[in-house]
Amino acid sequence: MYIQVTVETPQHLNKRQKELLEEFEKEAGENVKGSPEHTGFFARVRDFFENKG
Repeated sequence: MYIQVTVETPQHLNKRQKELLEEFEKEAGENVKGSPEHTGFFARVRDFFENKG
C-alpha cells in the first residue's frame, strides 16, 4: 500500500488563527509521541509564520 499525503499550511492567518495554532502546538507538543518530525513540523510552521510577519 502506498499513501501520499500533501499538507498545505495557510499563508494568511488572522491573529486568532495564529493563537489557535500556537495553542495546538503547545498541547500537541506535550502529548504527541512518535517520530522526531512531529516537533520539527510545528517548529517549521512557527518559523514560517514568524518570518511572514
